[in-house]
Amino acid sequence: MKKVIVLCFLLLIPFSVSAKVKVEKRIKYYDIYPKSKKDIKTQLLSKSPIKKSGEKLYADTVWEVNTSYEYKGKCRVTKVYVDLNIKTILPRLTPKKSVKFSVKNPFSKFERKLISYQKKHEKFAVQAAKEIEKKLLSYGSPRDCDKFRKQIRVDKKKIIKKYRKKSKEYDKKTDYGRKKGVKI
Repeated sequence: MKKVIVLCFLLLIPFSVSAKVKVEKRIKYYDIYPKSKKDIKTQLLSKSPIKKSGEKLYADTVWEVNTSYEYKGKCRVTKVYVDLNIKTILPRLTPKKSVKFSVKNPFSKFERKLISYQKKHEKFAVQAAKEIEKKLLSYGSPRDCDKFRKQIRVDKKKIIKKYRKKSKEYDKKTDYGRKKGVKI
C-alpha cells in the first residue's frame, strides 16, 4: 500500500520541475598609490568611482537577477533558470608599483575587512535569487496565464526590493562598514 501511495505522489509531481541559481561574480578594481599610511584614506576618497547619497564610498556591490522558465501546457512553470550577476568594486594598490611595507600592511588589513563586508551584500543577493527561484516553482497550475505572468513580475520585484532594503539597512546600521572595522 505504501508503494502505491508513493508512486501516486511521484506521478503528481512533474519530473522536470527543477531550478538552479547560476551566480556570476565580477570584481572591478580602482587603483590607488599611497606613499604613506596617512595617504591611504586620501587616495581612497579621491580615486573611488563610487558615490551614493552624495558620499564617496570605498567599495560597492551591485547585483541583478534575471529569470527565464520552461512551461508545461499553457503556463505551468516546470523549470526555472535564475541568473545572478554580482559586481563588486574594490580598491587595490597599483600593481607594478613598489609600495612600502608601512603602507602595504595597514592597507591589507583594511582590504580584508572591506572584502568581508562586501560579502554580506553578496549574501543578500544570493538569498534574493534563491527566494525568487523558490517562489517561481511554487505557483502550481494557474488558470489565467496573463494574470499569472504579471504576478511573476510583481513577486520578483517585491523580493528584489526586500533584499535591496536589507542591504541598505545593513549599510546604515554599520555606517557603511565602519562599525564593523572597515576603516583606515
